[in-house]
Amino acid sequence: MKLETVEDYLEVLAGLQGNDKIKIDSADCTIMYSIARQVFRGKSFTDRQLDVVCLKLNYYSDQFTDLGYTNLQNIL
Repeated sequence: MKLETVEDYLEVLAGLQGNDKIKIDSADCTIMYSIARQVFRGKSFTDRQLDVVCLKLNYYSDQFTDLGYTNLQNIL
């Protein structure tokens, strides 16, 4: 599966897309899952949400790379 958007990466991070499991810090779980559910339902990010999501995706980028998702930095 190829991830092409920030939304795709967020949905994988939150477990809403794909079968890959990424270990998320417990402090990040609630906010990331909440934003991911919103996006999954078709709502847009706010500017602040996008900033938070990009920051967190960058934090977990090593795990994405280990799973074969290599275009995160280009998308961010």
